[in-house]
Amino acid sequence: MKKSRVLAYSFVLVISSCLFVGCMSPKSLATSVKSVVFDDFKAIKPLNIGNIVLNTDGLQKIDSAVAVERVRSYFIPAIFIWGWENTLKCQINDNYFVNVLVDEINRQNDEFQFGKYLADRHLEITIESVPSVFEYSDRGFYYFAFVAYGYSSYEGIQPDNQKFQVSYRILDGEKELKKSVFTKYYNAPFRDQWLSGAPLANKYVKEVTQAYDEDCGHLVSGILDELY
Repeated sequence: MKKSRVLAYSFVLVISSCLFVGCMSPKSLATSVKSVVFDDFKAIKPLNIGNIVLNTDGLQKIDSAVAVERVRSYFIPAIFIWGWENTLKCQINDNYFVNVLVDEINRQNDEFQFGKYLADRHLEITIESVPSVFEYSDRGFYYFAFVAYGYSSYEGIQPDNQKFQVSYRILDGEKELKKSVFTKYYNAPFRDQWLSGAPLANKYVKEVTQAYDEDCGHLVSGILDELY
């Protein structure tokens, strides 16, 4: 019995050590996210329509494609219980999301010609929020007490109260003819039993950016409907 307890405890120590050593770093998370967002953060692309104004003053400004900081990190190798947590906060440059919307406006303009429907009116679009921030967390514990042992672990991603919110107005000179707000939330926690570390973060960012791309299409189509 004593030998089996020793083997079990040794197994717990080995697994815990591997988890701690292999935890994701800010650099590896940033590299994974950059592989999805590429270089679309460098500058905001121009709109091809003269009577549409795009306002992004309320968005955050950062100098890199991705900024990652360690929020919480600890590893406790006690005698009967081992615990750990590694939580990283990631922010994607807001310009990436602005450029996705600009590309969609330009694409639909090429197809439908916004200017034809606007005539002498003006369209003012204000991007108030984009889903650019999330937290990656890996945490858990192992315990060993004589003949019993167990563990609990969690690895996943939690968006940081994220939403895509845009307000827009149709103006005739200084007179406001129409006003509306478009809002989509991106607050669902994300986990995948088959993925961990950088691949998990990579899949999450791909799914969020794909959903955002689709929402941009719905937004621009809705604005176009308002112009008729």
